[in-house]
Amino acid sequence: MDDPNIEKRTASGIAVNLSSYLITGSLAVLGAQAVVVTFVLDKRDHLLIFALISILAFVSLIGGIVVGGKGIYELGRRGYDGTWDVAARSGRFNLQALLTLAGVLLVAISTLLGDSKGFDEELRIMQGVNAARIEIAHLQGTVDLLERKELADHEEIEHLSNGPNRAPISTRKATKAKP
Repeated sequence: MDDPNIEKRTASGIAVNLSSYLITGSLAVLGAQAVVVTFVLDKRDHLLIFALISILAFVSLIGGIVVGGKGIYELGRRGYDGTWDVAARSGRFNLQALLTLAGVLLVAISTLLGDSKGFDEELRIMQGVNAARIEIAHLQGTVDLLERKELADHEEIEHLSNGPNRAPISTRKATKAKP
């Protein structure tokens, strides 16, 4: 008892399997897109184009899932009626494949978008370090100037405190400290 529709049923089964694989792949890419979005939002700036491309990728992948699901449903419904016509449904399956491919490419492109936050942060840190070095050098110069001034003031006081026959203050203090 040969069934004249066996080839059509087999072809329909293959089409359904391929569509199911594309749906599974789309779901996997959606998961990968979630990881990419999380990383990019944390590590990058200027994300308008990234957001647009990511939304297009999401819509494309979900669209591929919906179109493939409708194609599977229609193929199953027609098969139940006894009409195993894969050619009539191949338009949906082709659209599903194109939408899924577009979604994968858009997710891949989105990984390249946005400016690195790390570079900007490193630049700000280096500018802060350079400003701190300049301030430290300025303060060191001020300290050196004040030390020279103190030494000059100390020498002037010593000079003024010495009378014609008086010992310098530093010697008198040392002499007083001995007894």
